[in-house]
Amino acid sequence: MDANLFDIDGSIRLQDDFHMYVNKKWLDTNPIPEDQSSWGLPHILHKENLKKIKKILEEDHSEIEFKKLAGFYKSGVNADRLEKEDSKPLTPYLSLIEKLKSVEEIPELLVDFEKKGLFSFFTIYSIPDADNTSEEIPYLLSSALGLPDRDYYLKEEKKDIKTKYQKYIENILKLIGTNEKTSTLQAEKSLIIETKLAEVTYTNVEKRNPDKYFNKTNLEDLSTKVQEFPWNKFFNLLLGVNVSILSIDNLKFYQTMVKLLFEECSLEDWKFFLKFKITNSAAPFLSDRFYNTYFDFYGKILTGQKTPKPRFERVINTMDGTVGELLGKTYVERYFPLSSKEKVLDLVKNLEEALKERLLNLEWMSEETKEKALTKHASFRAKIGYPDVWNDFKILETSSSLSYLENTIKARMFKFNIDFKDLYKEPDRNRWEMSAYTINAYFHPFKNEIVFPAGILQYPFFDPNGHDAINYGGIGSVIGHEITHGYDDQGSKFDHNGELKNWWKEEDLLAFKKKSEYFVKEYSGFEVNGLNVNGELTLGENIADVGGVRIAYAALQKQFQKIGHPEDEKTSPEQEFFLSYARGWRQHSRPEAMALRIQSDPHSPPEWRVNGALANVKEFHKAFNVKKGDSMYRDNIEEIW
Repeated sequence: MDANLFDIDGSIRLQDDFHMYVNKKWLDTNPIPEDQSSWGLPHILHKENLKKIKKILEEDHSEIEFKKLAGFYKSGVNADRLEKEDSKPLTPYLSLIEKLKSVEEIPELLVDFEKKGLFSFFTIYSIPDADNTSEEIPYLLSSALGLPDRDYYLKEEKKDIKTKYQKYIENILKLIGTNEKTSTLQAEKSLIIETKLAEVTYTNVEKRNPDKYFNKTNLEDLSTKVQEFPWNKFFNLLLGVNVSILSIDNLKFYQTMVKLLFEECSLEDWKFFLKFKITNSAAPFLSDRFYNTYFDFYGKILTGQKTPKPRFERVINTMDGTVGELLGKTYVERYFPLSSKEKVLDLVKNLEEALKERLLNLEWMSEETKEKALTKHASFRAKIGYPDVWNDFKILETSSSLSYLENTIKARMFKFNIDFKDLYKEPDRNRWEMSAYTINAYFHPFKNEIVFPAGILQYPFFDPNGHDAINYGGIGSVIGHEITHGYDDQGSKFDHNGELKNWWKEEDLLAFKKKSEYFVKEYSGFEVNGLNVNGELTLGENIADVGGVRIAYAALQKQFQKIGHPEDEKTSPEQEFFLSYARGWRQHSRPEAMALRIQSDPHSPPEWRVNGALANVKEFHKAFNVKKGDSMYRDNIEEIW
């Protein structure tokens, strides 16, 4: 057994609190660093990977593309240069706003800002058509709010943060030379604009419902329902094509947006609003007086973070969102051998077989729906480690001669062009949404695929030379989690082609919803720091946590059928499996970060990803002799997958 699994706290009954039994000693001896709002194994691995990327960036490279990346990196870590430039890189964009002569000119300006990732009332993506995933179409997602979600504007208990946000707006306006009286007045007006937009923004729970946030329309219909906005000209300038079919998230948001834009607010008010938004977006890439103001609100107030992260980490994190793929290519060449990829693919195959067996044996689902579920399973694909085909970075225009802000914008424009290369064409099935060194994974409902970057495929989640029980409890349960997303409350609405089509018999869908309600009620009863988990918001992740553990456990048993069941161990492999799973959630957060998480994050807090999930797994009860009366015991467990 892995020695690191022995650092348990024997004073805690595992049958009552398995999370703290496994993780308390680690949590007590690993305080949250000053530059972090949360701390755990993924954060530690992320920091280690950033050091590896730093080493790559600071080496001499002969390739033109890497020289461009090195130039980008150097422009961000050169503190003296950033201080000397101060607000100079921002000046051209503020001047564009100042030159506006009417509100009718604002949409054209937003085209430029959208491409450069500076600001827009909505973000535009190229995604597969939810009705026909063989073609990508534009998708508009409302994104004008500066606070994490609508409740921060509308709920009384968030009033303190809203007040501090208004002060932050005021401080940002002062940084660009606005006098105190005007800054105070315009901060109040800007907050009024955002509050009115928040009123018509979906709740976090509504944002999880594909039926609500994918609304297919056409340009003519959108132009009729949101008449004042010059949609045709906007799209032509932004995308260079005649937009026909598209999808939007929330019609009321766009109708409110144009009413505010053309009827309710003056040009002067909009100038200050846009100046704030642009400066807010640019602040992390400017001198310390801008970054520190930004950090004081978004770091200290919202998440409780005490000090900024090291400058090199901030720069690499910025680069990751746009040019991380090229950095990932070198990362996998050095740190992810083909043998690891092959072993993970074998593990995935076992999990897929285990899920197939579980689908076949479901007692609550009809044969008709079961056949559709198996069809979806058969079309499922896994991407492991890194892309099979890498993007060409020859047209990237970053350079050491440009400012950090200018390089960031150049990289964003490059990414924008990559993202829209398949608009109104067949989607690129080789495309990845994460860089290869990312400590994370995802399920893509439109493509019916799971994606596991090389970054997460390392100890302690995965050890190519480790025990099967530990690997299946670690990375196996994460893979199972992502697979289960294809059948959670969101994924279950997409068919085998990734299209938003109902494939359920009515009675089966009702049974699924009834079983899901069990988990909504179960998790809504869990608390952290006096705050209740939102069982509706976290439903999909909770279904995936429980399903992932069950599938991974079943896959481990299949593996033992092939290689034999290990015997004569002090701890059984079944116990090792669950210990490994719990260890993956060695994480803790500052109170501010936890409050933000419970409000906005669809994942449950770590302790409930352990105790909430395992309490609903009968195999866990058996492995550790959990009985009625124990806190980790449940009488009538609902099994979905």
